[in-house]
Amino acid sequence: MALAARKSEAVHSRTGSDKAALKASFDNAKHTDLEAYPPEAAMLYQMQQMQEDIEEIRRYLTAEVGNGADGSNGSDGSDGSDGADGSDGADSGTYDNTLKILPTQFMGNDDASLERTVIEDDIRDKLGVRVASSSQEIFANVSIPKNKKVTNYRVYSSASVATSLFGGTYTTGAITTLASGNSGATIDVRNNYNSTETNYVALKITTTSTNQIIYGATLTLADI
Repeated sequence: MALAARKSEAVHSRTGSDKAALKASFDNAKHTDLEAYPPEAAMLYQMQQMQEDIEEIRRYLTAEVGNGADGSNGSDGSDGSDGADGSDGADSGTYDNTLKILPTQFMGNDDASLERTVIEDDIRDKLGVRVASSSQEIFANVSIPKNKKVTNYRVYSSASVATSLFGGTYTTGAITTLASGNSGATIDVRNNYNSTETNYVALKITTTSTNQIIYGATLTLADI
């Protein structure tokens, strides 16, 4: 509520020495001479009460309000919207659009009574994987990065061996043939092979001798 307009008027208009003379009369308590007259005494009493009220207002404004009392804190604003998703991290074994398959990713199938693939390290300055039984083939199962497709593959080995690439589904075990050919050559994948939430590729190498060493393989990727 806004402050109402003032109702009182000035008691006098004296200034200078005339005003000083009035103050001197007050300082000398001349107004107390009116105490001898009951009506004037009542007015003096009420004027003092008003004076004390004014002093209390002054005290409150100075001590409690000051330059203006602080309002209460407002309520917290609503949460901001989520930030954008961060970029995908680098895929393990992927270098640009080449996905590397390392010797340790191969394992033998069940064609031998005892599945056994070994890392061959007896050849100086070389490492690879080989089978311990010539009746075994070895497989490497590899996940395809999201939003990528396989366009071709290549196997690196000490001698030419037959290879096949399959598309697999880990939820059912179903596979389909994608391409085949010998190691040492780049083999194109027919119709390419797009990544999905549940698929992968299986690389099969048909070894025929325990002396054949597989050094690794690559899958070439492209954006879908």
